Amino acid sequence: MMRRAALILALLGFVGLVVVFIWRAGADGREQDAARQLWESREPESYAFTYETCEGMCSPCPWRVSVKDGRAVEVTSNQRRCKMPVEQAFTIEDLFDKLSYYRRAREFGVSYDKRWGFPVRAYNHCGPGTDDCGSAFEISAFAVN
Repeated sequence: MMRRAALILALLGFVGLVVVFIWRAGADGREQDAARQLWESREPESYAFTYETCEGMCSPCPWRVSVKDGRAVEVTSNQRRCKMPVEQAFTIEDLFDKLSYYRRAREFGVSYDKRWGFPVRAYNHCGPGTDDCGSAFEISAFAVN
C-alpha cells in the first residue's frame, strides 16, 4: 500500500513538472512573440548596440554592431582578440531567431527591453553535470542613429 502511494505521488510529481515545463515553454513563446511584435513596430532604420556572447567556457567578446536597413554594416571591438566579419554579425532580428535555438536547452532564460522589445540577455544551459555546455548573450548601449 505504501509503495503504491509513493508511486502515485511520484507520478503526480512528474506530471506536475511536465505541465509546468509545457506552461513555461508556452509563456516564454508568448512573451517572445509580444517582444518581437513590439520590436517590429518600433524598429528604427538605423541603430547600434554592443553585443557580448560566450559559448561554453570562454571569455566574452564585446562587439559594437551598427545596423542600417536590417543589415549589419559595421562591427568593431575594443579587444584585439575579438574579431568578427560584418557578414557574421547579428542584427536584433537575428537574435530573436537565435532564441529558438536557446529554448531547446534544459535551462533557458531571456529578458526583453521594455521600451523596444529586443532581447537584452539570454542564456541556455544543458543542465547538471555539463559545465561547459551552454551559451549566453547580452545587449547593451542600444542607440538609434
